Amino acid sequence: MVTFLDVGLTNAFGSVFAFIFVWVITYALLHKFKFLGDSVALNGVLAVAVAFISIISDIFVDVINTMIPYFAIAIIFFILLLILFQIFGAKEEHIRTTMQNDKAIVWTIIGVGMAIFAISLGQVLGQQFTDVSFQDSDTPVVDDGSVASADFEKNIFSTFTNPKVLGLIIMFVIGIFAIALLSAESIPKGKS
Repeated sequence: MVTFLDVGLTNAFGSVFAFIFVWVITYALLHKFKFLGDSVALNGVLAVAVAFISIISDIFVDVINTMIPYFAIAIIFFILLLILFQIFGAKEEHIRTTMQNDKAIVWTIIGVGMAIFAISLGQVLGQQFTDVSFQDSDTPVVDDGSVASADFEKNIFSTFTNPKVLGLIIMFVIGIFAIALLSAESIPKGKS
């Protein structure tokens, strides 16, 4: 039975999506930072060449195809956040100047991109690395919530729900907020 969310047919276009994604990102970076000058044709040809080279690797195509939905969700969230700011009265030019001048926003976007890449890499290669690690027959495979099992997703879940890891994450969050609040500029009285 065919459903609305049936995406089985799109699997055949996986390398096309990866090609377009790599081409757009490469062209945008070449055009923005002008590594090769202002030549649109040279930037386009180099972006096409990088995209063709990148789709040779099946692992790279799988990582890109895993990343694309996460980036789509992040972009939709970002657009809805901008709409929410405008609903509450923020002007478009104020949002633009804040995004251009505030380095925290830039680093947040870079951090989200790196996290999406790491998650995608883990989803594509995680089980392969786990299988390679447990090929030795002398390695005990435990199934009691420890991270010594042969199931990658179960190992990741067990790692992140470990009380020591959760405590470390909470300590990092407290430290980040403490540093951010202690290093922030204070607003003089009478100005707000």
